[in-house]
Amino acid sequence: MIVVIKMGDWATVHTLRHSFAAHCIENNINMRHLQNMLGHNSPKTTEIYTKTIEINNKTITSPLDSLLKNTTLQT
Repeated sequence: MIVVIKMGDWATVHTLRHSFAAHCIENNINMRHLQNMLGHNSPKTTEIYTKTIEINNKTITSPLDSLLKNTTLQT
């Protein structure tokens, strides 16, 4: 059964695509992989999505931090 709901003009396929890209960037997905997933020929097109999200030093984690978080150190 298909249910049709009225969400307004703001909920478009482009909005969902943009939201997907922004979430991928926030979750540290490699930009080349994202470019490939979105079908962009130029990395400049994919970089547009980085301008719409707030990036600050408190939300960025280093690969070392992620590694240490997922491992238990034995002494």
